[in-house]
Amino acid sequence: MRPFLALLALLAACDDQDVDLDDTSTPGYTVDVVADGQTVPVDLSTLGTVAFEGNQVVPLPGVLAASGLNTTWSERTYDFVASDGYRPSTNDCPPVDWDAMQMGYIYPASGNVVWDKAAGLPGCYNVDETVTIDVQDLTAAGYTVDVVADVGTASVDLSTLTAVDFEGSPAVTLPDVLAASGLSVTWVERTYMFEASDGYRPSDSGCDPVDWKAMQVGYLLQDNGNLVWDEAAKMRGCYYVDGTVIVDVQGAAR
Repeated sequence: MRPFLALLALLAACDDQDVDLDDTSTPGYTVDVVADGQTVPVDLSTLGTVAFEGNQVVPLPGVLAASGLNTTWSERTYDFVASDGYRPSTNDCPPVDWDAMQMGYIYPASGNVVWDKAAGLPGCYNVDETVTIDVQDLTAAGYTVDVVADVGTASVDLSTLTAVDFEGSPAVTLPDVLAASGLSVTWVERTYMFEASDGYRPSDSGCDPVDWKAMQVGYLLQDNGNLVWDEAAKMRGCYYVDGTVIVDVQGAAR
């Protein structure tokens, strides 16, 4: 009888521990909200959801609020980082502003970020398996151009440069862009080619690199990087580049 009594004692001990065999809860998908050197993980499964295209999603403002960070959200811009390191900003899609964030959602089980069609955002902003919402300053939303030379590559935020008026639009001069790169180059001895976000280069249309004299009358529109020229320069149409992303500093003119 002793083994039977031992079994009864063991069962009684289990009853005293009140084990919940139906408790299968697990932590939900977590996203880090990063701002001003602080990182706060937010468990999406703890947040309220809304219906979006037949699915339950979490509004992006709700994720930010849950972080508890002390900032004025409407005065910031936002980038996103996927589990594989992808960022919209690395695909020529600058951080979004607060107005756009009102139309953004994240799936609580997968971390996929999606947008209402009314936001008018391109596909580069649809981020799968988001792991970080990067909260940036408004100044971080400036249009950026890479200056590429044999001595190195430097990114230049056009919003940080002094603008001039070009036919009613704010623009920056090409020499100012080069100077802001900080690269150690004798600019007057070089020639220059340009590349658009879609890969177009004037050389694709048989247009040679321009010299330093021509660069004096060239401008990049500050908000979109469009390359334009003073009318007096009489540049051919192939040199007008929309959405310039690279100023390619080449060898000396022949």
